[in-house]
Amino acid sequence: MIKKITPVIFLLVTYVGFSQVFPIDFTDTADENFSAFNGAVVTYESDPGDASNKIMKIVGANNAWDGAALDLIQFIDLSDDANNTITFRINPLGTGTGSSGNHLLKFEGPNGNTELPFTTTGTGWQNISVDFGSGLSQYTRLVIFPDAGDANAGNDDAYLIDDFSGGVVIAATCTDGLKNGDEEGVDCGGSCPNACTIEEPAEAATAPSRDETTFEILSIYSDTYSNVSGTNFNPNWGQSTTYSEVMVNANNTIKLAGLNYQGHALASPVDVSGKTHLHIDFWAKSSTDLGIFLINSSAVVNPAVEKEYLLIPSGSVETWNSVDIPLTEFSDIVDLTQIDQFKYDGNGNIWIDNIYFYKESATASVEENKLSSFSVFPNPSANNWNVKTSGSTITSIKLYSILGKEVRSYKNLNTQETLVNSQGLNSGIYIAKISTTEGDKTIRFIKK
Repeated sequence: MIKKITPVIFLLVTYVGFSQVFPIDFTDTADENFSAFNGAVVTYESDPGDASNKIMKIVGANNAWDGAALDLIQFIDLSDDANNTITFRINPLGTGTGSSGNHLLKFEGPNGNTELPFTTTGTGWQNISVDFGSGLSQYTRLVIFPDAGDANAGNDDAYLIDDFSGGVVIAATCTDGLKNGDEEGVDCGGSCPNACTIEEPAEAATAPSRDETTFEILSIYSDTYSNVSGTNFNPNWGQSTTYSEVMVNANNTIKLAGLNYQGHALASPVDVSGKTHLHIDFWAKSSTDLGIFLINSSAVVNPAVEKEYLLIPSGSVETWNSVDIPLTEFSDIVDLTQIDQFKYDGNGNIWIDNIYFYKESATASVEENKLSSFSVFPNPSANNWNVKTSGSTITSIKLYSILGKEVRSYKNLNTQETLVNSQGLNSGIYIAKISTTEGDKTIRFIKK
């Protein structure tokens, strides 16, 4: 079984430009926007066996995860299990000494990523068919890794690639979260040409009041506390986001304009296993999708790992949102003793302040653990989701589409277990905001 490599790759890829949509056969110059990463080189040239046919050539590097990626201007939908097989052709030229024949095809999107391995044998053109599984979503980025995981393939291992097809192409709109029409504003709702009006916060985020010593605070970004030194708040991870640091009422604030994703790289890993929460303040009127990740990227033998906590739609209002995230939301996946990166993904314009870890009292930690004790089954679901909690009472549930539109609402529940009806909803990802007597929690639901 191939190990999950999403966290490593997402942070290292460099992208420029946009393509048109599937199929991709390099007959259109818009297809010539693949970006090489981790030392690989991409060129476009005639097929040696057919001078009339244009293809892409990838020459690899001495890196376990080198390759090429392409941003799409329209979603490719892999949610239909009967129509989510991706086909393409590849020709291993066999010029190198370390080519593994093991490769990886990956799609990235606003609701997560999916990837599958494929293999080649020998040289010459080969037809590849990668059959993705059920319960998937819509994606806007294609990534291909020749010699996946092989750091010794050598930079003279070359592959010719052509004729990507498959999946379902979703027509462009002014509300799909992609700037792919005649939108003048950020594509977050409304009508063309001005998809939405971007306004900035008039007031700064409220200064934190927790005592730095009592709460054992480890601050990443804040004017109130002493921050860890050496953090790179705008590493070159190939993002299209525009990063800046702005003053809001004399308070230093991070601004992420036109967010697709953005990261922060710490100078060295920090151990937050003794803390209980991650705090962040954000302002995001124009956004319909925002998540924050904690990441271990420094592992060499074991691939780096990451996990997301969803901040929107519960924060999609015209105010500063102050969020305290229990670290139990990350600890099942992420090694809290080796946190060295943060990542945000989503859309719109985002302002961020007061990023810090802290240690809450034992009593408060017990209450937060109650709130975190949820189960949703089945998930994915074709008909209904069963939502169950232990230690707190569910008072209401609101279900949102990925664009932030409310599609279901259940009030005055007063129960520890209830059903959320998924009948009549399109296949894809939905966001449930579950309110309980102990607080709110946001969970992703998947509709088959």
